[in-house]
Amino acid sequence: MSAVAGVPCSASPCSSPCSAASRSPLQQLHATVGWHASVIALTALAIGAPLGIALGRAVWRRYASGLDASAPAETPWIWLAVAVVATF
Repeated sequence: MSAVAGVPCSASPCSSPCSAASRSPLQQLHATVGWHASVIALTALAIGAPLGIALGRAVWRRYASGLDASAPAETPWIWLAVAVVATF
């Protein structure tokens, strides 16, 4: 029986209690660490990428204006996408 009263594991809408019960402690540890690492990486990426782009543009504008240069800040979108994919 699953965590849902009276519902067998195969009929349970949420299979995680059933599958977690059939996994070894080491497999559960690997799954937990994997989930935690994914959440941390996704959170860091969601906060760090936009903040880094905005901060980098602001710093570049200030630096370029100090040189009396008119070089616009360019974001390498392809490399940014590669970094996002490489994170996972």
